[in-house]
Amino acid sequence: MYYYEIYVENNQGIYTYKSEEKYEIGQWCIVNFINKDKMGLIVAIVNENQIQFDISKVKKIKDAAPVLSIPSDIMQLIRWIKNYYISDYYSVIKAVYPGALKLNYSKKAIFQKEFSENNETLEVEKIEEIKKFNEYMKKRQEVTIATLKKNFSSEIVEKAVNEKVISIEKKVILNSKISKREKEKSEIVEKEIILNDEQQKAVDTIKNSENQIFLLKGITGSGKTEIYINLIKEALKQGFGSIFLVPEISLTVQMIQRLEEEFHNEVAILHSKLTDKEKREEWTFIRNGEKNCDWSKIGSFCTCSELEIYYCG
Repeated sequence: MYYYEIYVENNQGIYTYKSEEKYEIGQWCIVNFINKDKMGLIVAIVNENQIQFDISKVKKIKDAAPVLSIPSDIMQLIRWIKNYYISDYYSVIKAVYPGALKLNYSKKAIFQKEFSENNETLEVEKIEEIKKFNEYMKKRQEVTIATLKKNFSSEIVEKAVNEKVISIEKKVILNSKISKREKEKSEIVEKEIILNDEQQKAVDTIKNSENQIFLLKGITGSGKTEIYINLIKEALKQGFGSIFLVPEISLTVQMIQRLEEEFHNEVAILHSKLTDKEKREEWTFIRNGEKNCDWSKIGSFCTCSELEIYYCG
């Protein structure tokens, strides 16, 4: 038996649960808390000798946990912030983890094989519906259950599941509204940035340094952003990620447009004016490695893989 300290959503304390399965720190789970199922985050593993009371079991690990679990380095940061600032897990996790803890799911029907049309017990209408079902699924291969039920009777859909004509998978929906808005813009022609002598000198100095901090001094419009973009491009070419922090949300529109011109859908955007859903989606894109350049004031907590460059504009 394994024992865990678990943060339960919307509660300031930490609670002990047990499980026969071995889990990792940073994984989300489902636990029973005051007779209700709640999201929980495993924050520590407890020695069995420390347990001197009866405790409840973890009900299950949350779906998509391998995707959305919090990495060990971020968990260390969460604990450090909590202890250093004499805070609690609720306050820190709320700052680190984007938005509400709920995810949007869609049930998908995956085509496996054709229905057998040679069934004498079925009515002629049902046989015709089965033929249409076969053609429909062969063409599409994968559709949502909701869409399937709009086009076919519940009886046929249920029969398809029972006869393993289709399999049902639960998938996290990640349709970034931000990306959709950007795709609606007219196509942008990428242009090469030509640096002047002072900009090039700054770029070369930074590139030739190792783990040093630099302060670029210059008034608005002096060309600092071009230096940042040049260095981010270099990092992305080498397979690294970058975080670009902007101190004022009033700069959001022009900075997003500028970065999108250069990096298109590589940019994840996080700031306080996004909805919880938008924050979760962008955070998950970063977590999955689908976007490698993060623009935000709250991006300090992002799990940007293979981070090479960290800028504060």
